[in-house]
Amino acid sequence: METNKEYSDREISRAIARLDAIEKAPLAERKAGREEYAESLTHPGIMGRNTDWLLGGSYGYGEMALAHRLFLSPRMNHVAAIGQYLAAWDHGCPSGFARQAWNALPKAHQDRVEKEIVGAILNWKAESMTSK
Repeated sequence: METNKEYSDREISRAIARLDAIEKAPLAERKAGREEYAESLTHPGIMGRNTDWLLGGSYGYGEMALAHRLFLSPRMNHVAAIGQYLAAWDHGCPSGFARQAWNALPKAHQDRVEKEIVGAILNWKAESMTSK
């Protein structure tokens, strides 16, 4: 019988393998993923909603666990990391291409997307504190 740790480790390994496959996908697929991600960035509310889903486990246990691990590093840019995870798992967009799509946005729009993602993170943190 599989233990919780074995399950957790297996699911995290699967999520990491998915990220690795996205990074190594053919160039045409990666470019298409970047275009899809760039389009999704034009809808800040969707980015917030998807952050809620990622942190809540809707993308899968391994994906959720990787996202939760981000918060163990207080100096990490959590918004950028969450955005890159969403780019990968929603659109097949590798992290470097996700940064390109982000940097192409006007600063005011980046601020709106960041506000949505930060809001979702703060909501998740508040909920996780009350459920303990």
